[in-house]
Amino acid sequence: MSACRHSHTPAYQDTSHVRFLQPKFLERDERVELHGVGVLTVKEKRERQGRNPRTGEALVIEPHRVVHFRASELLLARLNRPDNRRPERPKSDPRQLAFPIDGR
Repeated sequence: MSACRHSHTPAYQDTSHVRFLQPKFLERDERVELHGVGVLTVKEKRERQGRNPRTGEALVIEPHRVVHFRASELLLARLNRPDNRRPERPKSDPRQLAFPIDGR
């Protein structure tokens, strides 16, 4: 634990230091593994032809580096558990008014 005097939840306290470590490791092209969550890696993107969607003008996208996240199998399994899915919203009848008018 750091000398931080804030009162955060234990989950925040366990992961708050990760924010500060990631850039240092990613700048050196190292993998950042977040156990039970996933892996962050740096991918090199080559120069390519692109287009401005507003004007349609052709342009060259310079080579650059991006951060890639791959979720762990544990995280994916927890997200896709049957009891973790959102309940389906009942279908509304389009013939009914959103706000019924009383007495009319």
